[in-house]
Amino acid sequence: MKFLHYLYVISLTASSNILCQEDDEIEFISVNLQLSDFDLSDAYDDVAEATKSAVLGHGFKNKIFTEKDRGRLVRLESAKNREFGGNVPYDFLRNWTLLTNVGDILIPEDSYNLIIDFHNEIEELSSQAKVPCIVAQPKQNSSSECFITKQNFTDIIASNRSLSHLNKTWERRQEIFNAGKTKYNLTLRLTNEAFIPNEEHNARSYWEMLSEYPDGYTKAQMLWEEVQPLYKKLHKFVKVRIEKYYKITENSSTVPVYLLGTNFGNDWSNIADIVLPHPFLYNEVLSELHYQ
Repeated sequence: MKFLHYLYVISLTASSNILCQEDDEIEFISVNLQLSDFDLSDAYDDVAEATKSAVLGHGFKNKIFTEKDRGRLVRLESAKNREFGGNVPYDFLRNWTLLTNVGDILIPEDSYNLIIDFHNEIEELSSQAKVPCIVAQPKQNSSSECFITKQNFTDIIASNRSLSHLNKTWERRQEIFNAGKTKYNLTLRLTNEAFIPNEEHNARSYWEMLSEYPDGYTKAQMLWEEVQPLYKKLHKFVKVRIEKYYKITENSSTVPVYLLGTNFGNDWSNIADIVLPHPFLYNEVLSELHYQ
């Protein structure tokens, strides 16, 4: 890849001899931005391979190393391209912005590495942590060799209809992540400070910069205000149906997330049989969609 870079630069340099000085400067900026793209493409490919390896169960050590190595390269490229400043032509402005204001990576290296370590620690826990069957499946014989995996946990939350079983499974799995609470607060604070090196005014404008959605925060807030009344009615309806099904009598304004069918309670389709007045209609529609 490096050899191709040099050939590319030589060919462009040779042709630039017939251009005026202004065109030479534009060409120089264009070449540097494209070379940065080439170099970073290799780094992101390495991270993708390391991530694939980690997901397949080969450990997260190499993934952590490649992500930190990519961070160092991204910071170098950001600093180099930032020198072009106000000389960047409009046609290259978006690419230049993406190569210079690169997000959380621009916070101090030690701080960014803490975020990398924490993220991978949680990801590794989530994918590999196992809950003893004696807690999640009381009817089975107690055995230190019997565990439920992440997929088992997902299936239990989706389909089990025992209140105590769901509660115990949920609590035991959450205990695995309790040690990360302090680190989470630290990494969240570090992330919230990332707007400064990215030349944004605050965390809000920083989010809009990352999402490339101007005024997106305000629009998202307006959308939420628009749907909030309907959501509250729907939430109340679901809450009543769940409490009736599980015979929950205690007065509460919330619904335990483990009763909503998914790990984060963001998909209620798994509890359609509890919530919908005529669940068979939902099942018929679902079957038809799968068939199509």
